[in-house]
Parts: sequence; structure tokens; C-alpha cells
Amino acid sequence: MTVVGVGADGWTGLVPAARSALLAARVVVGSPRQLDLLPPRSPPSGSPGRPRCCPR
Repeated sequence: MTVVGVGADGWTGLVPAARSALLAARVVVGSPRQLDLLPPRSPPSGSPGRPRCCPR
């Protein structure tokens, strides 16, 4: 498990290591407010789904 803190500036405020962790995550969990700060992402083919995450 990796914990990434998302501030009010969302994706643009994340350091590269945090962005990489989100991109590699199979599941991203957070409050609706925090998840809304991240760009939407479609589930990759063949995966059970990622409701919200980050662009590749």
C-alpha cells in the first residue's frame, strides 16, 4: 500500500514519485473531494476497473 496526499492543487501539485505511484496503482481510494482533484481514467482492457485515477 502506498499513501499519497493530494492537496488543493490536485494532480499538478504532486511530485513525480506520487504521480508514478498513482499511475501504477490497481486501486485508488479517497474521498470524493480528493478524487475529483485527479483526472478521470478509463479502466485498462481486461482489468476489473479503476473508477478514478490518473492519465498515463
